[in-house]
Formats: sequence, structure tokens, C-alpha cells
Amino acid sequence: MHLLFSILFLLLLLFFFIFIVAGIFGIFRSLFTGNRQKNAVRKTTVSQEPVRRREKFFKEDEGEYVDYEEIDKDAE
Repeated sequence: MHLLFSILFLLLLLFFFIFIVAGIFGIFRSLFTGNRQKNAVRKTTVSQEPVRRREKFFKEDEGEYVDYEEIDKDAE
């Protein structure tokens, strides 16, 4: 039983160590590359080109409108 708790405790310590190291690397990465990423996002989201209209998927002779006629079920 003591061995099981020791293994679980070591796994828990390993998990926290990896979590802390990943957090430290994340902080350093954001300090050194944060400005470049923000500028790249701004350049890709803002577009100066006009928006083009999409063409129809169907031909002019397809999909004609039909007059709607309501049928009363009580009349039958």
C-alpha cells in the first residue's frame, strides 16, 4: 500500500513539474514573440479588397416561382 501511494505521489509531482515548466516556457514565448503574432493577426483580418458578390449556383431557367394556394382541410 505504501508503494502505491509513493508511485501516485511521484506521478503527481511529475505532473505539477511539467505544468510549471510549460507555464514558464509559455511566458517566455509570449514575451519574445507576442508583438509579431499580434501584427500578423491584424494584417490577415483587415482586408482592403472589395467584397465580390458570389454567382448563382443555378441557371436562369431553373427554379420558377409557383402561385401558392392554401387548401382548407375542413372543406373536404
